[in-house]
Amino acid sequence: MRFDPAQGRCRSEADLGAGVFGAEHVLPPHHDPGAAAKRPRGAASPHRPAKTPAAGADRPATASGGGLRAAFLAVCRPLASDLACRRTVFLAEPQAANVHALRGAARRLRAGVWLFSVALPARDTDWVRRELKWLARQLGVLRDLDVLLERIATVQHGHYRGHTQPKDPLPGLATLARREAAVAALAALRSARATVLVDGFEAWLFEAAGDLDETAEAAGLVIPALRALDAEVHAHGRHIGRLRPRRRHALRGQVKTLRYATEAFVVLAGRPAGGAYLETLADLSHVLGALNDDAVGAALSEKMTPDAEPRPKTARRPRLKAAWTAFATAPRLWDALADSPACPGAARGAEPSRQGVIVQP
Repeated sequence: MRFDPAQGRCRSEADLGAGVFGAEHVLPPHHDPGAAAKRPRGAASPHRPAKTPAAGADRPATASGGGLRAAFLAVCRPLASDLACRRTVFLAEPQAANVHALRGAARRLRAGVWLFSVALPARDTDWVRRELKWLARQLGVLRDLDVLLERIATVQHGHYRGHTQPKDPLPGLATLARREAAVAALAALRSARATVLVDGFEAWLFEAAGDLDETAEAAGLVIPALRALDAEVHAHGRHIGRLRPRRRHALRGQVKTLRYATEAFVVLAGRPAGGAYLETLADLSHVLGALNDDAVGAALSEKMTPDAEPRPKTARRPRLKAAWTAFATAPRLWDALADSPACPGAARGAEPSRQGVIVQP
């Protein structure tokens, strides 16, 4: 996927599998003395191009019959290309939708790498996890302010009960704060650290792929990882209606990782859709996200205008309970494939060796 300046958007979905960064992704380097020290082996610098793909790297992979190395590249190369595209779009136009899309691309890439992290060196996966989290954090304040401004616009249009006061200073304060946050986010995303991460990611992918066993079946690693995370989500969300905001936010992170990793599994399995399980995951993630946005908007509103009257709240608890029940009772997408003779090593109960990676995606 590439950014087309003439169209102002990413080009076609057909380019996703190419995964080769074009010149439009290379941005002017900025001085960052610590960037080189944070870069793992094989990652390209802003002045060094990515390595040429290894022979056979572009072979199609499936969970039921593809080698581990080919499966890793089939999942992560399109996600890395999408991240580069989203970054370019954001730098050209830092609108709310582009902020959200870039954060989502970083999260999907983290989930894709996590899916194979049991078989990768811990040093490399720790670097990827840390740097992608750093990138998302640079957009965190901007995203929170976008949420607040969206809530203000919704109230002004009368979608909630109540209305803002005619002389409410909050919209102006939030707009000014967003401009300042956008300047800071743009500077961070143009930095050498961000450039090394995004433009050098494909070089790291091919270097990391060399550590994977091409003869091993992908399903033997991917399915147990998904099962383990699914069990963690069930354990942490069993009493979801009683969770405090911080615990609920942590659960939301796990749900998103499980959702994006399952989407990657669907690609490997060669299925046209993810079925009811993936649909319930997406719905649960959406409801948890709406609850988080409500909390963020209320906190920012109180911080900026502490003397103002409380804003109206929305009731989402019944919706959350329904979404959780649907997720908990949905048939697991990977069970039919795991029980197939075409998936050796993916039997029920098989667990990856590095349990810490599974429960802490």
